[in-house]
Formats: sequence, structure tokens, C-alpha cells
Amino acid sequence: YVAGGTAMAQLAASGEVGLRMLGVDPAARARGVADELVRACMDRARSEGHGRVVLSTQPQMHAAQRLYERLGFVRQPDLDWVPEPGVVLLGYALTL
Repeated sequence: YVAGGTAMAQLAASGEVGLRMLGVDPAARARGVADELVRACMDRARSEGHGRVVLSTQPQMHAAQRLYERLGFVRQPDLDWVPEPGVVLLGYALTL
């Protein structure tokens, strides 16, 4: 969770929040942990008055993409980016 307009917020602009590096231990997967983590970030963003949450994920992370879409995030190709050669990240956004 990082506020937009800061050095750690690669995608998030001012007034937005970025989610970064969400991960769940393999032993805890399929128990709703990722869902709760993302919802907690969404709730925090709302309570702080942010208008949008943005994030990126790798194309092969299908479970993550399903989670984000189930929670209302929408693919935003304009947020796709390449942090280093050979690594493509897909952008998603949720308007609060």
C-alpha cells in the first residue's frame, strides 16, 4: 500500500493508492487471505479519501487477475509497463 505521488508509487498518481508486492505464503493460499489483504487496502484507501486504487500483475498470474476482477478492478492497458527488459506488467484500477 503506497500513496500516489511518492517515489514507491510507480503507477499511482496523486489522489490514488498503489498496491505493490502482494503475496501470500503457499501454505495459506485458497483461504481468502489475499482477498482480505486487498479488501483491507481498499477500505484504507476509502477512509483516507483516495479516489482510485491501481496495481500491476504479471500476465501469467491468472489467480491474481481473477481476484482483482472479482473485487471490481478493471484492466487498464494504459497502465501496463515494463520495469526491466523481458518483464511486462499488466495494469488494473478500481475507482472507489
